[in-house]
Amino acid sequence: MAKRRIRGKAMKVKLPCLLFTREQLVILRKALEPFEQMILTQKNPLPNSDFALAIVTQLQIKIQHMMMSAARGEPVAFDTNETLILRAAVCMFALYLETTEHSTEGDALKQQRQTLSSLLAIPQVPT
Repeated sequence: MAKRRIRGKAMKVKLPCLLFTREQLVILRKALEPFEQMILTQKNPLPNSDFALAIVTQLQIKIQHMMMSAARGEPVAFDTNETLILRAAVCMFALYLETTEHSTEGDALKQQRQTLSSLLAIPQVPT
């Protein structure tokens, strides 16, 4: 569990537990594939691309675990890096959907993408 220091005291940070439907998990799995390909095919790799690939692999394992019938219905904890990568993958997938032809499947995917974006939104802390 991640810890954060506040005025000399260690405070445990609660990881967000997310629950997805089967359709949302399928979309997340589809969205991670082009994200992974983008990282692998960059001509000038970023300094943390190995770390990003490791997180993508972790996410694929978590999604597969969540899709199994035994794990269905139980929330799974995601750390900040995982939610950031999921959010970026969903945004890239949304751009892909915007550039493709309109179809009933595409419209349904766009609607699911909006739901996923709201689930993965960073909660705003009041200041």
